[in-house]
Amino acid sequence: MKQPPTIRIIVPTHGRPDDLAIFLGALVPQVRDRSNVRLTIVNDGTHDGAYEQVIAPHKTLIDYRIRPERGGCGAARRTGAQGVSEDYIVTSDDDCVPPPYWVAQLVALVERHPEIDVISGLRYFIPSKNPGVVERYFTATHGAFGVARSDHGIIRIATPTAVIRRETYERAGGFAPEFKVGEDTFLTLKLFEAGASFLVADTWLTGHKAGQTLREIGR
Repeated sequence: MKQPPTIRIIVPTHGRPDDLAIFLGALVPQVRDRSNVRLTIVNDGTHDGAYEQVIAPHKTLIDYRIRPERGGCGAARRTGAQGVSEDYIVTSDDDCVPPPYWVAQLVALVERHPEIDVISGLRYFIPSKNPGVVERYFTATHGAFGVARSDHGIIRIATPTAVIRRETYERAGGFAPEFKVGEDTFLTLKLFEAGASFLVADTWLTGHKAGQTLREIGR
């Protein structure tokens, strides 16, 4: 009997234990009974008692890694990928809320497209309980988004919901630790240079907090 592909989901977090608790509440039930899917959380320089309480109920299911100092998105994602042996690396964010079908759809995608190296889904804004004018505008107008394209193809995968073949990731050099932001665009370029094949899965969606201000949305 053919074994299912193995998957490692990697999620960085920084100063948002409450958001991480929501994320884990949505994702852990989806991976609990899947021996082929593992979850790594990387705390980027903000581990404290609040994070201890969030992680404690899930300790047996999570590979929890702590960076003593903040390195930014590139360094945190790279830390999460170090030493993993799974067939695929999957990225997401601590302020995402994956829907109940997220992991099942992920597994189905890699099984259906074994020839593809990189699959990028999309995200949609989740409004807060008391959204302001800016948040209401972006939530209402953006729909599903996240993949940046040009006339020549994809220029940025959507790291809140993306899957990369591990061997291709390693061949491309992985996330660059010097990129505190923009690590997704740089990695996409390196993946193209490494000869990766790409697929945009328009129906593989994850929720993402919109943020109250333009600055928060920009993050």
